[in-house]
Amino acid sequence: MNGAAVGPRDPAPPPDHPIGLGEDSGPHPVVRAVVGLLVGLAAGAVAAALTPRPERATRTATGGGR
Repeated sequence: MNGAAVGPRDPAPPPDHPIGLGEDSGPHPVVRAVVGLLVGLAAGAVAAALTPRPERATRTATGGGR
C-alpha cells in the first residue's frame, strides 16, 4: 500500500433532512415566526409588569396615597 486512508474515498452526501443542527433542520419558518412573536409579546408583558408606574411609585412613596 502507499499509505492511503482505508475506507471510501468520497463520504456519503448528507441527508436531505438532517437530525442535527443544519440549515434545513428545525421547525417550519412560519412556526418559527409565530413562536418568535409570542416570545416577544411575553417578554414585553413581563417587562411592563415589572416596570413601576410613576403614579404607583408616588403612592407607595407617600405611604399609600391616602
